[in-house]
Amino acid sequence: MLWGDFMGNYILVTSVSKALRGKELLDKNNIPSSVERAPKNNAVRSCGYSLLVFGDKDRAQYILRRNNIRIMGIIPKKL
Repeated sequence: MLWGDFMGNYILVTSVSKALRGKELLDKNNIPSSVERAPKNNAVRSCGYSLLVFGDKDRAQYILRRNNIRIMGIIPKKL
């Protein structure tokens, strides 16, 4: 994968309300993100929504887990 092809990471969560809460938490911590439909080709069964994180995914995971938001999986987004 070339660095120019990388467009963030989908963090799959258990519900749309958790995705919205997660976005709020990440915004407060200056990590750019958005709530998006989860990619259809993923093998993880989630609620169908995810957080698309453009910043540090490890820091984002830490913040989400620390606030009791269960992460179902992570999928890199490509062009």
